[in-house]
Amino acid sequence: MRAILMSVLFIIVAVVIYANVIEGDEGTKIQVERSGSRMSDSIRSISP
Repeated sequence: MRAILMSVLFIIVAVVIYANVIEGDEGTKIQVERSGSRMSDSIRSISP
């Protein structure tokens, strides 16, 4: 029973950490989107 409880708590902690790192206000997902937007703007500004 104790092992099951520990496993469930570990899974909950892992999900919470993942949600905060990836989906948080300054999470990885938002940083990648911002970086992609800057790269796209830079490429568009290049005059052939």
